[in-house]
Amino acid sequence: MADIDSRFNAKYTTETVALQRLEGLGKNVVGATAASRIATLHKLSREGVSICLAKAARFPARKAEIDELIEEFVTFGAKAVLSTGAQRGGDFLNNQLRGQWAERVVLSMAIDDVRLIPFGPSGAAMPGEEDHREVIMTFKEIHLIEGKRPDLIAFSRQTYESLSSESRARAESWPKRRLDAADEEIVRQALCGVEVKNSSWHYERRRDAGGGPLSITVKAEEVSEIANWCERYALPVVFIQVLFDELYCMSFRRMQKAIDRGQLYRPGDYLLDEQTGEKTYHRFLLDDYRHRCGKVVFPDQSTAEVRVLKDGAVVPYINFQPAIAVDVANEVIQTELSVQ
Repeated sequence: MADIDSRFNAKYTTETVALQRLEGLGKNVVGATAASRIATLHKLSREGVSICLAKAARFPARKAEIDELIEEFVTFGAKAVLSTGAQRGGDFLNNQLRGQWAERVVLSMAIDDVRLIPFGPSGAAMPGEEDHREVIMTFKEIHLIEGKRPDLIAFSRQTYESLSSESRARAESWPKRRLDAADEEIVRQALCGVEVKNSSWHYERRRDAGGGPLSITVKAEEVSEIANWCERYALPVVFIQVLFDELYCMSFRRMQKAIDRGQLYRPGDYLLDEQTGEKTYHRFLLDDYRHRCGKVVFPDQSTAEVRVLKDGAVVPYINFQPAIAVDVANEVIQTELSVQ
């Protein structure tokens, strides 16, 4: 018991600020379960772990809940209070996996003097895996405390190579944790954030079939979140749209200007879409190649997988392979980075 007291108190000391930030968001934001768990952690710190567990011993179910909370808190920190809900499979997982594939495609791009690294907590949460809960609660903690992060972040190669080994190690761990002050100082040395979008189209085939223009899309609710990130770090963000055969790049600043004036380059090439699904989208319509920044090796080595979870649920999903970009147009990317 002395050991668990010591471990808990050490973790509580380092996680107090994060707990206070989550608590400050209110029960309506973090959820009733998280609010109750935060209150329990405060009580454990105030009265002592051993004393609280001794009092709970008369109620086995409650003691088991507290034991689990303590163990998760000591292991994961403040994010352990967050509820992750039921494990979701099917279409939800496949959309995550396609998004993860798209990020790997962008990470494979050979961009002159640029080093891309993962940044946002966007790993696919595979139902049934031991880290499923950790992946989900990491995503929720980062979103609640920091807001939306770009999926990737870009450094000049010279800047990245000049970082200390400790700083590079920190950077490599960003997708798995929230940022602290030291991390934020490293982020401010970057070139830009990179938001990766994906579409389930082979665009050359679509053009040949007489399909309409390409739509680079951002949710209306994301605009202020991305703008806040840009302001906080004094960095631009570029969007890269990954199709199954091509890549397109557009700066977020260009998007903001198009929204303000109601068009991208000419009337009719910007659409505020309030009809598709339950969300509102800004759509930037392209029918030429000025924003094409590369091509994608078609993932024809992909495999279909079927997993049976412990509860009997069957989850079919696609393992997208390979994830490779070729014929990168560096000048397109540099043009978008220079948009003021």
